[in-house]
Amino acid sequence: MVQKTFLSILIMLISFLGKSQLNKFQQSTIVYSEVKGYFVKNTWKNNKLKVLKFTSQAQLEKMFGMAAFMGENGKPTMVDFTKSSVIALILPKTDAAIDLKMLGLEKINKQIAFTYSYVEKEKTTAIIQPFLLIQIDKSIKGKIQAIKQNPVIESNSSLKLAGNQWIIEAFNSPQRAVDFKNCYFTIDEKTASFFGSDGCNTFGGKVKIDGNKISFTEIMSTLKACENMQQSEVFMKNFEEIDSYKIEGGELFLYKKDVLIMTMESFR
Repeated sequence: MVQKTFLSILIMLISFLGKSQLNKFQQSTIVYSEVKGYFVKNTWKNNKLKVLKFTSQAQLEKMFGMAAFMGENGKPTMVDFTKSSVIALILPKTDAAIDLKMLGLEKINKQIAFTYSYVEKEKTTAIIQPFLLIQIDKSIKGKIQAIKQNPVIESNSSLKLAGNQWIIEAFNSPQRAVDFKNCYFTIDEKTASFFGSDGCNTFGGKVKIDGNKISFTEIMSTLKACENMQQSEVFMKNFEEIDSYKIEGGELFLYKKDVLIMTMESFR
């Protein structure tokens, strides 16, 4: 991965500087940290890749709102703009589950190379706006160049918990009818994270799996209000209480203290 990143940077340098100038460049790694707990406001209409830099809280809040966290450490990242700037990478909207990762930040002469990976997965019923937010030292200046790199994706045809999109099939406790099918979630094993929708709001967070035990933490959700919230509320309440699971055939059975509370079916 490091070699691929460096190769991409060299290609970028050729376009910036010309081959004859490559022996003169200066390269250094930029320390950054992720800014969490935000979402792109629906006033953002640009549907092309965009890299932006914010130097004040007011600038950031014009583009991003603070999302709600559940559980411990649920507050959005607060940025001290007297010491830091924020860089945003915003990608086009998509209806696919995605794996978006920050790979590195390099200062090369007067340029900043922002390297990331983006992989589209299964189609979903929700439209999302993928983005990354990071903060860096305010003293760092330079034009930002986004460089996309995708990891090698290994195919696996066997049905397992991670890598499949699981869609609501039945509410077992409390017993109630399923009115619509767009309650779902997907687990990314590589990042120990998950993403989903309760039929109204999208949500995500961290996941820990140990045998048949499972826990979902740092759950973050958007805050839209929809006409029919009853099923969404039941789904999210059950989802937050899941502590174990079992897969049989194409179905996923989810339990709370050995009591079956939801049954999901594989999208595949």
